[in-house]
Amino acid sequence: MNGAVVIVPNGTPSDADYCWWGQGLDPNMVVCVKLDGDYVWVKDKQSDGRSATPVIDDWKHGNQWICRNRGGAGTWAKCNFDWPEQHNFDVWNTEFDGDTNLWYRIGVFPMGTFND
Repeated sequence: MNGAVVIVPNGTPSDADYCWWGQGLDPNMVVCVKLDGDYVWVKDKQSDGRSATPVIDDWKHGNQWICRNRGGAGTWAKCNFDWPEQHNFDVWNTEFDGDTNLWYRIGVFPMGTFND
């Protein structure tokens, strides 16, 4: 899903339940989640030609939700999903290059996990 570009004042969405920052050698995005409503915000932090595109992974049940920020570096995008309750989720730091149609997963561990 392509997220709608939104304005987020003062750092991170104030009503988010969880936020994770890209770490290590490629701190390329911030991802925030609000459980009530199943919202995901993603901030692209690098001007590298790739979209910050985190994957919300319900690996136990084989489901994934993808929120793509097409707005470019420095922007936030917001996606609204409908994932199941009472599941565990991993948040993966991934990028998508729309020119080459290539995906990049950053790191071997998820950015974070949450339970809804």
